[in-house]
Amino acid sequence: MQIYTHTLPGGAQLIGYLRDRTVEMPAFNTRPAILILPGGGYAWCSRREADPVAMQFLQAGYNVFTLYYTCRSDESVPALRWQPLIDAAGAILHIRRNAEQFGTDPAKIAICGFSAGIWRRPQPSCGTPSLCRLPLASMAPRPAPMPLCWVIRSSRRGNTATTAPLSTSAAMTPTCAPQ
Repeated sequence: MQIYTHTLPGGAQLIGYLRDRTVEMPAFNTRPAILILPGGGYAWCSRREADPVAMQFLQAGYNVFTLYYTCRSDESVPALRWQPLIDAAGAILHIRRNAEQFGTDPAKIAICGFSAGIWRRPQPSCGTPSLCRLPLASMAPRPAPMPLCWVIRSSRRGNTATTAPLSTSAAMTPTCAPQ
C-alpha cells in the first residue's frame, strides 16, 4: 500500500491509500476509487468516519481517498458558503487528473459521505445543478456512483447510532454498513 497526501488550493487535505500494482494480475492494476467525506457536524471531520472506513474499502479492492474538507471551527468564523463543496469537487478533479499515476479508473470514482459529509458531495451525480453554479471550468468533477451514509440518533430510546447506505450502484457495489 502507498499513502498519498495532497493539499488542495483551499487548504483541504486529501489523503490517499493506494493499492500496490501487481505483475501477476495486471488487469487489477487499474481500480475503482472512492472518496470518503467524513461527517462532523459541519465543525470538523470525524476521524472515526475516515480511516476505519477507508481500510474497509481498501480491503475490498478500491483505491481510497479521504478528504478533510474546510470546516467552520466556531461562530466567529464567517460562513464557508461553497468552500467545502469546492473542496470535494477539487478532490474529484485531482483524482481524475492523476488517475493513471494512482492506478485508478477515472470513470469509476465514487463518493461515500457521512452525516454532514453527505452535503459536501458534488450534486450533479444526483441530477441537480448545484455544482454548475461553482466557478469550475467543466463538469469534470462529477463523481460516479455515490454510496451515501448518514448517522441516525434517537433520544427516545437512548443515544444509539446506526450507519446505513442510502444508495449504491450495480457497477460498483461498496457498502457503508459497519462490519
